[in-house]
Amino acid sequence: MIRLLQAPIDAQKTKKYFWRVLLLFCLLPVLFNTLILIPIYSTLEADVVYSGSALTIVIKYVQDLFDLCAFSVSYALLIFSLLLLEKKDTKTVVIFYTLLFFAQIPLKILMNAVVYGTIGDGMQITIDVVYLTVYFCLQMLQLLVVYAFARTDSDKYKLYVSSSGTERSSASSEKKLILPFSKLIDWYNPLLRSALKTSLLILTLKLLTRVINDVTYGAPTSAGEVLLMVVYYVSDFIYGAVAYAMIVLVISVIYEKLKKKDEC
Repeated sequence: MIRLLQAPIDAQKTKKYFWRVLLLFCLLPVLFNTLILIPIYSTLEADVVYSGSALTIVIKYVQDLFDLCAFSVSYALLIFSLLLLEKKDTKTVVIFYTLLFFAQIPLKILMNAVVYGTIGDGMQITIDVVYLTVYFCLQMLQLLVVYAFARTDSDKYKLYVSSSGTERSSASSEKKLILPFSKLIDWYNPLLRSALKTSLLILTLKLLTRVINDVTYGAPTSAGEVLLMVVYYVSDFIYGAVAYAMIVLVISVIYEKLKKKDEC
């Protein structure tokens, strides 16, 4: 039997560790954004003194970073569990992700009372609910695509392993180890392949949003605006690269925490 891991995973640690990671690096960033950063950003943008200032831009990028943390950690757990753990572990990630981002709908509406002193009239509440529901559906679609990536890569690799027969030598076995990672990018490693596809998806959506905003805003009218557009697009590529780095890092750390130390 071909080994996939340098050391086996201690299944007894999985549930507790997964919940710890989800609470610290998914729940807290989302709550911090929803309850603190978004109200601050909305308040500053409503003030002509701070609207469009460097401060609001920094806050917006911090929001994006926290969102990226929640996305990347969730996707890393999903990719890891689909290949190496049981279905219940994958379900935990999917259910937590779904409930977490669904909870943003009522939370963001309630935070309007903090920012504007009211949640708005019936029409405004309806508009907010529709907007937030569409955003939630897009988040779920993104999760579905990542799940499809990870499931496909996992199934293909399991099929490859099962058809490879018994290991011929320790050397050939070591070459087939998928953890720990031997390279930062490896298309033949199913975990890294899924991570790369996921980061490209995140980058594509980020660029698509940027293009739509630029088309809505109109063509740049000065050299300064052109330079600012270039900076924004470069930052989007950095965003995608950071997403990949986060996913790879989380998978590596999870494995180090869950592997059986006495068999290393």
